[in-house]
Amino acid sequence: MRTLFLLFAFMLARSLSSQSEQHVYISSRNTHSVKYYQTDGTYLGDFVAPNAGNLSKTQDLFFHPHDGTLIVSGIDNTAIKRYDLQTGDFIGNFSSGYALSEPTKMAIGPDSLLYVSQWGDAQNKVARFGLDGNFVDEFTNTGLNNACGMAWDAGGNLYVAFYGNGANGAVQKFDTEGNSLGQFISSANLNGPVGLWQNDAKEWLVVDWTKGSVERFDSQGAYLGTFISGLVNVEGHAFDANGNIYLCDWRRNVVNRYLPDGTFDAEFINTGGLLAPNSIIFGPAPRDTVSALGNKAFLEKNVHIYPNPGMDSFIVSSPALIGKTLAIQAFSPEGKLIWAKNDFKFTGKEIIHAKNWQAGTYTCRVWVDENAITKLLIKGGG
Repeated sequence: MRTLFLLFAFMLARSLSSQSEQHVYISSRNTHSVKYYQTDGTYLGDFVAPNAGNLSKTQDLFFHPHDGTLIVSGIDNTAIKRYDLQTGDFIGNFSSGYALSEPTKMAIGPDSLLYVSQWGDAQNKVARFGLDGNFVDEFTNTGLNNACGMAWDAGGNLYVAFYGNGANGAVQKFDTEGNSLGQFISSANLNGPVGLWQNDAKEWLVVDWTKGSVERFDSQGAYLGTFISGLVNVEGHAFDANGNIYLCDWRRNVVNRYLPDGTFDAEFINTGGLLAPNSIIFGPAPRDTVSALGNKAFLEKNVHIYPNPGMDSFIVSSPALIGKTLAIQAFSPEGKLIWAKNDFKFTGKEIIHAKNWQAGTYTCRVWVDENAITKLLIKGGG
């Protein structure tokens, strides 16, 4: 399975096969907003209004795995922003204790901390924050020239795509302590990389803004060829539950959809006044999050998952919900649905099989009627 960041936002999305509706959320850099669409590409409007909370040059976004709020970075901002999932209204700054310098991409790591890359000249290490927004540390021991997307391998090593000057960008590798292990992929076959993920075959797919393509490398970083081409400037990628790939064309202001093998499928979104789209996620429609506060508090108190961290399986337990109709879903670190059991009578325990999962941080979503909670699953290595 893919071991990419993100969550994405990705992490609170319910499956298209479930009873809940999904929307598509896209960061529109040059309108300083977040636009949203139905899953057929129909434009719904600005979910986060232009410059809401002083948001400037939108960069990346994800749904918080604990409370469902929308977390957004802007390259002109020194703090990450938080927005209400039902209304899109600005709640306040999410990050604190550290002034970011041109923050770009965000990802939740295997340690359940938020990693933020920085584009700044003097301050350009990858920073870490707790999921409460509090600053933890500068994780990488070296800075990167215009750092962007991040991903992890099964051993917990961090890979960062850095754009450089748009002609000499590369992918840097760091160990689990943040020590640089050197360039994993050089600029020989890259110009301006801005994102990356690892597929089921453990190949690396690198999104190159300058080349307008996705380049493919083996697990050791050896070049295998171009996977997707034909875009002008590409930045921002996502996956649906069927494994289809969505890529934002920053220059043409569209989003293309590709089949899992990289074959072009359709121009998915070309409306709504997108200007320099650079991040895309699937997430719940705002109305799906409406629930009685007491019901959510009841679920938080009575739904337990163990062992956590786990290895081969996780058990969802709740004697209080015996006989209720539940939906339980698990999402990969990038937000792809990888396990689900929908609309079934709960007997008190349900096993999520995780033997073939890579080590990392996953998300479990438990629904009772239209009430839902999200819990993190920590899959250990070995």
